[in-house]
Amino acid sequence: MKLYHGTSAGNARRILAGGALLKPFLTSCDEQAAYYAECAGEEARQSPVVIVLEIPDDLLAVDFNAYEEPLTYFRKKWATSEEDWHEKIESGDIPYPEHAGDIHTALQVTGSLRATVDVGVEFIQNLDEVQAIADYSYCQPDPSPGF
Repeated sequence: MKLYHGTSAGNARRILAGGALLKPFLTSCDEQAAYYAECAGEEARQSPVVIVLEIPDDLLAVDFNAYEEPLTYFRKKWATSEEDWHEKIESGDIPYPEHAGDIHTALQVTGSLRATVDVGVEFIQNLDEVQAIADYSYCQPDPSPGF
């Protein structure tokens, strides 16, 4: 299955150097991955990186945290508020995965999954792009606050 992982350039360098993403959280939505990459990049004051992966379904599981604290984008598709979201899950109006392997229900509702194992670089589909961004970012001077 084609999935995305958003991170910072520094984390991408560590992933490439260490050879794996450690049981990463993933999404089927490239825009959601870009959002996570922007957040990670901003926090680290580095370039954002979206890693594209091809991972077998049997290495994936439901990201139940995405049901507990859904992104507003996905919550608004199903509910009018956080409270409404949880009430609709309880009533069955929002599909809830029956087990950790019910990944297709999770993708339909939250767009989020997690890998059940560390994911090696061999699963990365855009390795050259990730390497280029990580290398370019590494060569750039650290921005100083206030300048």
